[in-house]
Amino acid sequence: MLSHVTPAGWFCLVAAAASAAIVIWYLVREPPLFLRTKLTLLFGVGALPAAVAVSSTTIGMQETTERRFCGSCHVMQRHTWNSEQPESMSLAARHARNPFFGDRNCYVCHADYGMLGYPLTKMNGMKHVWHYYFGGYKDKSLDDAVDEIDLYKPYDNLNCRQCHSGTLVHFKSIADHQSLETELANNRVSCTSAGCHGFAHPFSKFGKKAPKPNDVKAAHSAANSAAPVGSASIRSTVARLPQRLLLRTACYLVLAALLVMCASILVPKPVAVIAAMSVGHVLGALGVACFGLGVLVEMATRPGAPTSVRPPTVTSDPDEDHD
Repeated sequence: MLSHVTPAGWFCLVAAAASAAIVIWYLVREPPLFLRTKLTLLFGVGALPAAVAVSSTTIGMQETTERRFCGSCHVMQRHTWNSEQPESMSLAARHARNPFFGDRNCYVCHADYGMLGYPLTKMNGMKHVWHYYFGGYKDKSLDDAVDEIDLYKPYDNLNCRQCHSGTLVHFKSIADHQSLETELANNRVSCTSAGCHGFAHPFSKFGKKAPKPNDVKAAHSAANSAAPVGSASIRSTVARLPQRLLLRTACYLVLAALLVMCASILVPKPVAVIAAMSVGHVLGALGVACFGLGVLVEMATRPGAPTSVRPPTVTSDPDEDHD
């Protein structure tokens, strides 16, 4: 059952177990908030969950580059099946037979390149999973789904030219490449058009044009019109927050985040991986924020901390005799 867990996955599970042990210890014992307790909580609520988040995200990112991950959604099974056929002459199958691509041919060909290519690719993948589970594709038949699936934007020749570089001698030795060099570089002619190398899959079709980005309206900042708040007033407000409740809330949020992130290690399915990289991270961040607020409350209520109460004004008694 756990044979698929990598060494990084085991590290993630062990770190999660250690973090959960510290959090449960605090919830059960609720020891006094001495410095040692706060440092232990910082380790259990902050450092260890951060290590789990980084490890689970790295593992999840690697899982999403595998062809079997793409094929786990039934609407993609026809695409992945064609890639695995040794007699198929489609571009996808020919690239899959290349050892350089192997089981990562879906990701390598469909990834966005450039400075922000990697995060953009992952964000689009998350949108695909969202549409699959909540956009109706999960309940569609394979034939109906294939007819509706389109690329979210026209296929960019840059993806092809990452490997088939225009500077290679073999690339330039082909007459069509020489005559269309400018058109290929500007995407006026597609490498995957019917007159060139053909579609990647036997049932491919031209995708819809990428929608133009919506005009983003500038948000009016309320900070400029807000009245300035003094540090003493802020300290007074923070001091009224329930410290124990904040710390307990932080512990519960971190436990929930650990559960979500570890689930993606044990069951690396699309919905589990996407949940770990979204819901798990949000829960963990909220837990750290609650812990930070709890520490601020402790600092604000510490004896000797300045408050917003003005010292009494000393006035002289008019009836007092002055010699």
